Amino acid sequence: MPGKKEGERYEKSPDIVRELLARDPGFPVPARHILFKRWDLITAQDAPEVVIFFAAGDVLSGLFTLSGYEKAADDSVIAPFSAGCGSIIKFPYLERQSGRHRSVLGLFDVSARPHVPADRLTMAVPWPRLAQMNADADESFLTTTSWQHVRSRIKRGARTTS
Repeated sequence: MPGKKEGERYEKSPDIVRELLARDPGFPVPARHILFKRWDLITAQDAPEVVIFFAAGDVLSGLFTLSGYEKAADDSVIAPFSAGCGSIIKFPYLERQSGRHRSVLGLFDVSARPHVPADRLTMAVPWPRLAQMNADADESFLTTTSWQHVRSRIKRGARTTS
């Protein structure tokens, strides 16, 4: 319509949006500020609550698989509908607080996609889950020939994008 804003159109109707908002769990802000720090800059004094990986499909497949390695659950990783910031902040913090510690796939937000490389999504992992993933790594699929094939492809891709 002329003179009207286009809108996002991520839901079919305002009623659906109202229903989603009514079911929204809210988000108790954990602090006045949230510090984001690159992994290689974390020190012994830091206490990360969530680690966010920006990764392509092959890397995500490894993180996804390892995230559910030690649990008999088919929902160790979730992908809730949300804004980009919800998938890297809100939902991972809610998972940490819930004690379930599920990893959160994200950055599907169409409004955020133009601001990241086309082949990147995120997986935000609550710190306790990442610690378990690290403890399990040496006994997991990461030691198999199948993963070595994927790992080789990851390395080749890194060389071509450097």
